[in-house]
Amino acid sequence: MGVETTVSIVSDDETRAVEGGRLAFARLAELEQVMSDYRPDSELLRLCATYDVAVPVSADLFEVLARADEIRRESGGAFDISVGPLTLLWREARNRGAFPSDAAIAEARTRCGGDAIVLDPHERTVTLRRAQMRLDLGGIGKGFGAAKAIETLADAGFPQALVAIAGDIAAGEAPPGRSGWSVDIERPDGTRESIDLAHASVSTSGDREQFIERDGVRYSHLLDPRSGIGSTTQRQVTVIGPDGATVDALSSALCIADEETVRRLLVRYGDRYRAIMAPSAPPSPVATPSGADRSAPPPAAGR
Repeated sequence: MGVETTVSIVSDDETRAVEGGRLAFARLAELEQVMSDYRPDSELLRLCATYDVAVPVSADLFEVLARADEIRRESGGAFDISVGPLTLLWREARNRGAFPSDAAIAEARTRCGGDAIVLDPHERTVTLRRAQMRLDLGGIGKGFGAAKAIETLADAGFPQALVAIAGDIAAGEAPPGRSGWSVDIERPDGTRESIDLAHASVSTSGDREQFIERDGVRYSHLLDPRSGIGSTTQRQVTVIGPDGATVDALSSALCIADEETVRRLLVRYGDRYRAIMAPSAPPSPVATPSGADRSAPPPAAGR
């Protein structure tokens, strides 16, 4: 997934714990092969090579696509995995340090549109109704993967575990004698909040490291699907809740959404999810498992 990953396991048997770690990383490797938009032979990109045909997909891919579609609809399109053509365009623009042309943005947008992704839960198929679509799971895949790795560890007999994929962290049962895994969330102003995480996930999105400036305006790496350009909201969002894919996607959506959509999302998900929001500014948002044996890296900005 392009970022450092940490797996922390509580066990009185080091040999078994190491094997549990191998199982967790094997599960993540499997999911990367499902969701990657870098690997040409990934299941996701093989799906993207199709057009107007119902394609049977794995349970993992269907699940993450269905969750992404839910957040797209609830956010009014602020979160939309069909932005892949725009993602490629902006990756190139960031590498060159030059703003993409209006014509290039307009062309890429003709190949986007989450409503063109048709899911059939009965047959477990996906149909892409637009030609040359490219799906990008960067805003949901890490949270989904971390939570799935926690499930794998629990099934293997390691319920007390924590998985951190950059800024996306999933926790199983709390360590012995504690209410949860201690996770520090650093706000843009440098203040910190420590939370106890158990049977839950946390995800942080922000715009400090990857952006383009033009005429004094800062355009985030977080693309607004409705405009085709990087978001200018300059907002950091941390979401905490029971489902890893949902906290990942919500943190991205809340970074981009207008105030009305933010209020609607907080009402829709507020009974089970908590959002911590602040204007973004250096230093970069950090969410690290300070209660783990190894510290997680700061969140990657490529979300």
